[in-house]
Amino acid sequence: MDQQDQTGLQEFIPACAGWFPLDRFKALAYFEQSSFFAAAGRDANGQPITVNNTEARLAGLDPAVPGVLESLPHGRPEFVLENSQEPNAFTIRKQIRTSANPQERPLVLAYYYIANNKIMQAPSAHQVTHARLQRCTFALQQGFEKLQDQQQAVSCRGAVFGTRKG
Repeated sequence: MDQQDQTGLQEFIPACAGWFPLDRFKALAYFEQSSFFAAAGRDANGQPITVNNTEARLAGLDPAVPGVLESLPHGRPEFVLENSQEPNAFTIRKQIRTSANPQERPLVLAYYYIANNKIMQAPSAHQVTHARLQRCTFALQQGFEKLQDQQQAVSCRGAVFGTRKG
């Protein structure tokens, strides 16, 4: 499944301001109003796909209630509230259960978080590692350039002092 990178975006939904402060049930419903959730309902060609959260709501069920999503068919994307520190911080996991067996771990596609009522996509482990490696590379490059400049200065002084004989 093609996953669009939306890590630079954040969203606040003014129409849902009456829901604040959020709790674990309202947080997932709030997330379902976002463009992050809407994007999950379309494939790479823009065709609609079934999301288990939407199916649960259409059946009159709350996907935030434990066991509701597990009762729906596997192989479709779904959003699960993973952690919460009510009322300001929530972590939501986008996943696909590859089997009906509850012992099997789902395939995690992305993480999102709600912080102070703003919804954001968390960066992937690859993005975090790449950014840190870039910072390390930059620091090493700067260090080597400084070392090279100091070595040239010492070499120049040595050449000047080495030519004098007393």
